[in-house]
Amino acid sequence: MKEHSDPNEPNREWLVPEVAPGERRLDRFLQSRLPRLSRRMWQELFAAGKIRMNQRIAAKGDSVKSGDRINVNLPTGLDALPLADPSVRFTVPYQDPDLLVVDKPGLIPTHPLKVWERGTLANGLVSRFPELRGVGPEPLEPGLVHRLDTGTSGLLLVARQAEARERLKKDLARRRWTKKYLALVRGRLEREETITAPLAHHPGDRKKMMTVSADSPPPRGRVYRAETRVRPRQHWPEATLVEVDLVTGVMHQIRVHLAGRGYPVIGDRLYGPENDAVSPLATGRHFLHAHFISFDQPLTGERLSCSSPLPDDLQEALASLGPALD
Repeated sequence: MKEHSDPNEPNREWLVPEVAPGERRLDRFLQSRLPRLSRRMWQELFAAGKIRMNQRIAAKGDSVKSGDRINVNLPTGLDALPLADPSVRFTVPYQDPDLLVVDKPGLIPTHPLKVWERGTLANGLVSRFPELRGVGPEPLEPGLVHRLDTGTSGLLLVARQAEARERLKKDLARRRWTKKYLALVRGRLEREETITAPLAHHPGDRKKMMTVSADSPPPRGRVYRAETRVRPRQHWPEATLVEVDLVTGVMHQIRVHLAGRGYPVIGDRLYGPENDAVSPLATGRHFLHAHFISFDQPLTGERLSCSSPLPDDLQEALASLGPALD
């Protein structure tokens, strides 16, 4: 087999002289040649028609034989995943040689879903901190230890090297972190509550989660234990500002738990009202901000804490409600 293009170029080409027994399917052949690309990336490339064999668009199940010419058109070279995007703005409240605490703005996705996407936090991270490339098993999630929803702002941990990431992930799984959020919800929450409803993927909408009970439809896949502690901080006639302790970390947990108790996050059109008359926020932005995080430095053991003030758009949303009742 001969590879005809520079490894840093987006266009890759192979002329196949012989095929190993385990590489007779095109998708397996390509995965063995470009192992840094995840299965999801290969699915996207096949779906987008970016892979050709003998000058025709190829399918992942095509058979590879001696003499075939295979072309892969990547939007960027393998050493630039994800694409560096210096236009993505974010602040870094804390950094040391092992990790970053990053303050993610609202309406910016945490990482791209496709190789050619720009405008995500991960694109900005590799632009400012190129050493993050290759930290962690997913090339499109360089150094990320956890995520925030696109419409959520606030603090995220990013590892700058593999050992730090592994230890941070273990501490997160063991619930050694403290993560607190501020949320503005519809309705009047009078007292502190602990919500423990288990969560699962919604059977009719793959983008949604749901609480699981005896009356709910059969869930899709695994059922996750979830615990959310909520404390009211300020009240308005139609809304309450709450502080949330995230004990577990299931997808959309805070949003689903609060909506299930009758207090949807303002601006959340996925779990709250589609036309949220109370929300002055931009479409896709909900009033949820990761404002505090505390954790052990993974190599020294020192306890570190960071906080983040409410960003301007959430401050303006509060101001639009008028004076608080308490």
